[in-house]
Amino acid sequence: MYRKNLPVRTDAVNQVTPSLDMALSGPRMRTYLRATGNCREKALALHRWNGQAGALFHYPIQLFELTLRNSVSAALSSRLGEDRWFTSDLLPQTSRDLIAKTQAEGAKTAPDTIARLSLGFWVALHHKRCAELWRRATHEAYTVKLSQKIVGSRLNELKKLRNRIAHHEPVLRYELAQLYSDLLDAVSWMNPAARDEIEAVSTPALMSHLAARPA
Repeated sequence: MYRKNLPVRTDAVNQVTPSLDMALSGPRMRTYLRATGNCREKALALHRWNGQAGALFHYPIQLFELTLRNSVSAALSSRLGEDRWFTSDLLPQTSRDLIAKTQAEGAKTAPDTIARLSLGFWVALHHKRCAELWRRATHEAYTVKLSQKIVGSRLNELKKLRNRIAHHEPVLRYELAQLYSDLLDAVSWMNPAARDEIEAVSTPALMSHLAARPA
């Protein structure tokens, strides 16, 4: 049975116990120890800060991914056909193979297929090898005139951040405030209303947290 009002062990808040060491692993914590002069308590505080930063990035990244896939798929559907673009020769073979694999694994409709494709799939469609796809269709996902190179570079930058956060990796060396600004800009290129949503929900708490990084 769940018991309410259990006492909080304030004495354990900053203790690095052997059990916690085992849970976090020595190799993982070395990054935080190096950043804090081998102070175990400070390393734990920095590890917590890193995890909380990742949590605060979750909603912005979620809206970035959703906006990207919906904007790009809408552009491809408009120019190449709602589901005909899945097999278009304008897509790299690797992208077509991923679509076929997704459908073989149970995606029965175009919306279901689109929803199951990863962020990496959508970012790859902006690679320089997809120049003709950009010229004929993908550029229409964006409300402002931009080069394929600029868009592709920004998306790849944000994919790297997303993957580090998703895999619980340290982001200590990343300029997180700048990357957040880059994410907002990228979303605004596609859908300004989505940018406004992210700013309203996430900016105050995220900026406050980034400013409070432990020494």
